[in-house]
Amino acid sequence: MKPTPLISALTLLAAAMPLVAAGGGPTVVPAALAAIRPVGARRGETLPFTLPGIHLQGATEVVFDDPAITGSVAPGGNANTAQVTATIGSSARRGIHRVHLRTPLGTTGSVAFAVGDWPELAEQEPNDKNPTEIAFPATLTGTIGSPGDVDVFGFSARAEQELVFEVVAQPLGSTLVSVLTLESADGRVLAEARGRLGRLDAVLGWRCETPGRYLLKIHDFENKSGGGVFYRINAGEFRYVTAHFPLGIRAGTIGEIHLQGFNLGEAQRTVTAPVDTSRDALLPLPEPDDRYVVQPVRVAVGREPERSEAEATGLLPLPVAVHGRIARAGEADEFRFRARRGEPLILEVMARRVGSPL
Repeated sequence: MKPTPLISALTLLAAAMPLVAAGGGPTVVPAALAAIRPVGARRGETLPFTLPGIHLQGATEVVFDDPAITGSVAPGGNANTAQVTATIGSSARRGIHRVHLRTPLGTTGSVAFAVGDWPELAEQEPNDKNPTEIAFPATLTGTIGSPGDVDVFGFSARAEQELVFEVVAQPLGSTLVSVLTLESADGRVLAEARGRLGRLDAVLGWRCETPGRYLLKIHDFENKSGGGVFYRINAGEFRYVTAHFPLGIRAGTIGEIHLQGFNLGEAQRTVTAPVDTSRDALLPLPEPDDRYVVQPVRVAVGREPERSEAEATGLLPLPVAVHGRIARAGEADEFRFRARRGEPLILEVMARRVGSPL
């Protein structure tokens, strides 16, 4: 429908008027952060950070989510950039942290950065013919600079050494959809890892069979590139659980959780679920020391009687929690129970919440 001249005139007038607040004064656009550079640091370091954003002039304070990380706003900032000097204390938690600024226009939202424990190694271009050399453990950093770019790192490994490569990108705001490839020196592909639903950052665990030289490659699955396609890779002999069973235990019991993965030492952990543990709580697996764990495992806690798949024969008494696993492609597990007409029942699968790819 064609608008009338009056409506058109009012529309143009509204478009030409400046934004005003409800009280008639000018609208105040708050300060906001867009990113932080660099996107990570090592515990025990003091270093400068650049925080781009808008309306950051006059920033007075930088605030971190961990009291072991402290900092101050450095002189030299402007409306679009703040300079910060920060000290990452030795007791700071490893992992993803948040930081925000206090300014005359209010406190900004937060942006993410990573804290690690290992020397940081930036990829050096060109590295197709001369890979950037890794000394383990390390955090590898880089950016996919052009479409189709593949960053290459080289390393030596000994027989039976178990190495884990953990990409950290998406939680830091990177758009990278990572693909990790591990190759022999002559170009044979030995292992590959991609992100999956629920975790787009790839993790690759590998056990060396033959001592020698190897290559680690990373690229973007969608062939994106540019400053927003950056990554960090934690590389070393870290603990990495690829599977655990059972996925949960009953409140008020002690359970043995059997593990598969890399650098685990004992292949099982004992978990105690106090009787007052809340339903659907997730308990961390106990670890014997402070060694870094990639994707720490959580164990579900329920209040129903527990049955293993092998025990779940015949009619199941309700309520019940059954632990099972799909052992091969195409397998389907079936369970039987008795129900009355009109009786409300809840059938709930818990898998991805506790680390299963199901």
